[in-house]
Amino acid sequence: KDESWLNIRDYDKFKDIISSLLTSAKEKGCDGVEADNVDAYINHNGFNLSYNDQLRYNIWLSEQAHKLGLAIGLKNDIEQIKDLVKYFD
Repeated sequence: KDESWLNIRDYDKFKDIISSLLTSAKEKGCDGVEADNVDAYINHNGFNLSYNDQLRYNIWLSEQAHKLGLAIGLKNDIEQIKDLVKYFD
């Protein structure tokens, strides 16, 4: 109810913002990040996201973190763990 959601189907619109957040974490000395609310497809958010929409975004997110040398933890998406285990730390 009190959450704001992104339409992850169109992450080209906000990928620069997410990338700069990850870069900021790296510059501040973090060695890992924990992404929250990476299960938008099972929440009522008005975007009617699919399992595959979420999977595609989560893989992209983990790849961006890893490009910066950051570990990334998976949180709130237990339903997709079998498909994401090789992408998250």
